[in-house]
Amino acid sequence: MNQKIKRIIIVVIPIVVLVLFGWQQYIIYQTQNTNFILNRYLKDLSDAEFKGMSLSEDLYDIIQYQGERISDSIWIYNEQEDSVILNRCNPIPTFILCINQNGCDVCIDKCIEMINSLKEKLSEDNVMLIGRFTNPLYFYKYKRINKVHVPMYHFKTIGIKNEDSTTPFGFILEEGVIRKFFIFHKEFEDLNREYERIIERYLLKKRRNEEN
Repeated sequence: MNQKIKRIIIVVIPIVVLVLFGWQQYIIYQTQNTNFILNRYLKDLSDAEFKGMSLSEDLYDIIQYQGERISDSIWIYNEQEDSVILNRCNPIPTFILCINQNGCDVCIDKCIEMINSLKEKLSEDNVMLIGRFTNPLYFYKYKRINKVHVPMYHFKTIGIKNEDSTTPFGFILEEGVIRKFFIFHKEFEDLNREYERIIERYLLKKRRNEEN
């Protein structure tokens, strides 16, 4: 083999190796990118399916409970274990947020931010938090750790199936009747903000009507 051929081989082989290596990396990149796109698509599809099912179930609950009267036999308890009938705890229209001790922490934290904000815009009399806690001591601890700035009570049952759910829910109670019913999923931030605006507008309108 003459020197010219050797020089060609010395030059060509590294180029071929680099081309093959580059092609291999390109294939790996395309595979990873395709997998990423596919996984993202499947996740979006799963999220959309979850949201669709959740909203469908929420709508059923809203239709079921909106306009329902809360039983006069439902008792709630404050930190001193003093009891009061839920229907008679507040004579004015009140937004009541309901949580479960086994509930989604992120959902509950967002909802507590919401009711503390509503308290600033409205008044303490218009907002209340009630929770289903099997152990009252947990209730007291929860109240302090989570910096709840509105009246808070615990209950055994209020006769609403959602009280067993890990997702917070709430309703506007007026004269013993549920006027509006809400369910707060952490996945629906825009919807939750709209719920907050609905609650604020409803209670402010009621207050203005009473003042006039």
